[in-house]
Amino acid sequence: MSGLIFLIAGALLICFALPWFEFKRLQKSERLSNQLDKLWTISDDALKAKKTTKAEKALLTILKFDERNAAAYNRLGILYAKNKQFNEALQCFEIAESLDYSVNTLHNIGLVYLEVGDFAKGAIALRQALKIEETAPRLMMLAKAEEKMENDKNVAEIYERVWEISKKPDVLPKLLAVYERLDDMDAKRRVMGRIRTAEKAALEARKNKPVVGKPTAKKSVIGRSLAKKPATKIKSK
Repeated sequence: MSGLIFLIAGALLICFALPWFEFKRLQKSERLSNQLDKLWTISDDALKAKKTTKAEKALLTILKFDERNAAAYNRLGILYAKNKQFNEALQCFEIAESLDYSVNTLHNIGLVYLEVGDFAKGAIALRQALKIEETAPRLMMLAKAEEKMENDKNVAEIYERVWEISKKPDVLPKLLAVYERLDDMDAKRRVMGRIRTAEKAALEARKNKPVVGKPTAKKSVIGRSLAKKPATKIKSK
């Protein structure tokens, strides 16, 4: 009889205790979530105010609570990269990549490798990012890496792809310069034809555009600087 009473008491305890423990667990989880949200806000506000030390402390605190938070590692990497702490930035980006294989993290790794002069590793990371999401600015960064390694054939292929997907005339002088280095006369003539077509289209557009105020002279696409740098913006989470 006492054994039956013991079993009934145990069953009642389980019935009442389990919901209580579950409630406490959820309560703790909610408090943690609120705390993490506050830390993210502190980090964002500190970065906007350029208070990097405060932002770094907030992000490191997030990682104490949640050591597998890829977004926090990525944001910390951005902070270090802006401060030119490139080794620390790479460590953060590589941890973020191991936790969450994302295009932005790969992009950031590529840019940091370019900053430290490791163009081969930068090209590898950028090519991986391009497999996920192909964009003209990212292709231009890859072209920069390949150009530093004097891989002109690769550079020409990349610029051709940029022209194919963007049709921006600014890439044509760069492509022409590469074909001049390669001494590819057929390719040079083809690019010159594109330049003339682009200039003609731009001239027609200016003619058809209503004049507001005093018109300003526009330089020929051929005369534009070949040294103009593409965007090198670090990608946030």
